[in-house]
Amino acid sequence: TQEDATVTIRPRITSWLRGELTYEALHTHYADLRDANLWMNTLGTTVQLQPHKRFQVDLGYEYTIANFPFDTSNSFFDHSTSVKVSFAQTRWLTQQTGWTYLTREYDTRNARDGDGTNLLGMVREDRRHTVSHDLRFRFANTSLRVGGQTYWNASNDAFLDFYDWQDYQLRGVVSH
Repeated sequence: TQEDATVTIRPRITSWLRGELTYEALHTHYADLRDANLWMNTLGTTVQLQPHKRFQVDLGYEYTIANFPFDTSNSFFDHSTSVKVSFAQTRWLTQQTGWTYLTREYDTRNARDGDGTNLLGMVREDRRHTVSHDLRFRFANTSLRVGGQTYWNASNDAFLDFYDWQDYQLRGVVSH
């Protein structure tokens, strides 16, 4: 079973400044996999600056606590900072570029050496950079969006090299 609740507040401070405050609680319960049960709490905030009707900047921060009550070595804290810039070049073309930096610190899990046998005496930390770019074309009854994003992950756990990876995604959407 999974339960999820989200509360979002979006105040408009001035004609060019808005905010967003979000809290999300997630609980996942597995009947046969007790160690995978999860409680997750996320608090996020975004400041949206729109100094011109064609230009917008979103600055965001998110803090997550993920608690695995029956296997605390998997519990972690996430800190995520993001910047997103949107620019409407014409009535039919908009560009959007974003960057997010995430750090994950584990509650009790230590980083290991390349053989996986020795703990390095430091708490394991993972980092992720995400860069995205989208082009949106608007026509009379149709819109087209093309873009992509890439991730760079890095971990101080030398044993599990697959935590250090890159991912590239391309996407296209047509709406009519």
